[in-house]
Parts: sequence; structure tokens; C-alpha cells
Amino acid sequence: MSRWSDMPEHWYEDCERGRPGYPREAVDVPRLPSSTTVLDLGAGTGKLTRLLVSTFIRVIAVEPDDAMFCRLVAFCPEAEVLAGSAEQIPLDLHP
Repeated sequence: MSRWSDMPEHWYEDCERGRPGYPREAVDVPRLPSSTTVLDLGAGTGKLTRLLVSTFIRVIAVEPDDAMFCRLVAFCPEAEVLAGSAEQIPLDLHP
């Protein structure tokens, strides 16, 4: 895993503090049971992930950036956090 961007270190804290969260309705999907496994791809600091873990039993959060990854793990320990990207999702989707 590596730094995905050239952003200065303070940017990550600014992103967590300044970026608004998601409304509860963002994870209210009709007929999607709480037993569903969900994937938060490019999870960042986990603002959406935190809502997902309050709704679904298994949440997998994937993040490519080291600094964001560390914050994601700290802010959302209930999620299964993996290093990866949209181009290389670290899941075996074939049975």
C-alpha cells in the first residue's frame, strides 16, 4: 500500500473534520436485509462506512491510500477494512 495522492498530511484531518457526513437515508435501501454484505469502495475516512456498520451485519471497506486507511481503521473498527482500489478489489468473488 502507498500514498495514493500527493496531498499534505493535514489534508486528511481537514477532510475528516470539514467534509459533511451522509444522511441516514443514504443506507436505507428498501428490501435489502441487514444480513446483506456491503462493500464501501474508496471508503476514505469511513463516513459512509460508519452508517453502513450501523445497518448491515458485514461491511467491507476498501481504501487505497495509507493515510486514509489508518483513519478508516481507527474510526470504524467494526468494518472489515482492506487495502485495495477499484481497479484491484481485494476480494475473491468467485465461489
